[in-house]
Amino acid sequence: KDALKQLQNSSGNSDIQFHEITPDFLSKLESIFRKKGNNTTTIGIRMRSYRAIFNTAISRGVINETFYPFKKYKIPKPTLENKKEYLSEEEIKSLEDFAPKNKSEELAKDMFLLSYYCRGINFVDLLKLKKSNLTDGRLSYIRTKTGAFLDFELIPQAKALLEKYIALSRTLHLLPFVNYDNVAAEYYKNRTKKILTPINKTFRENILPFLEIEKRITYYCARHSFATKLKFRNFSIDFISQTL
Repeated sequence: KDALKQLQNSSGNSDIQFHEITPDFLSKLESIFRKKGNNTTTIGIRMRSYRAIFNTAISRGVINETFYPFKKYKIPKPTLENKKEYLSEEEIKSLEDFAPKNKSEELAKDMFLLSYYCRGINFVDLLKLKKSNLTDGRLSYIRTKTGAFLDFELIPQAKALLEKYIALSRTLHLLPFVNYDNVAAEYYKNRTKKILTPINKTFRENILPFLEIEKRITYYCARHSFATKLKFRNFSIDFISQTL
């Protein structure tokens, strides 16, 4: 659905025929995506969706394989700059042992670990959490990005961190970063950017150099770190996807 929506929006055409999607068309589409700020990974996911639809159409006899544009157009592959960074379990342990020197370092450390302990929860979803989302040691919420419902038992480390910040909250929200009980979606979006920017800067300039970790780590890497831990422990991709 996302791939189709982006194709329609970028081409200005809601009714696109297979024969219109040529190698040149795809190259121009890729350029449009990049101008919109999409990275190579996101573009690759969409292009593979288009390729899969073409393959299905050909196999069903809907179109002739002479219209297949992916023999000449090559889907871009992520470069080193686009790779998903993560902290290993040993590096997570070093972060857990890290003693913050100020409030900024404490917040950056706590939020990264809270996401890691809570199965890679996105920051906007953390902001949206209300006290009603926490019941008998279980956290349940609807993921903003996908609309998926998640419900799981909190591990002790997650409980401890949440209790620490719940005590500071003066609203119905779990964390003390939202000043009102009822706010619009745009408010959460703006608050996410305002809070994450200094958190990521603190990680980059203070915490990582102290831990001697030479990686491009941001808050979102907590999600990658959690998923990678499960992968290295030989859990199936389907299980990891469901957990996330």
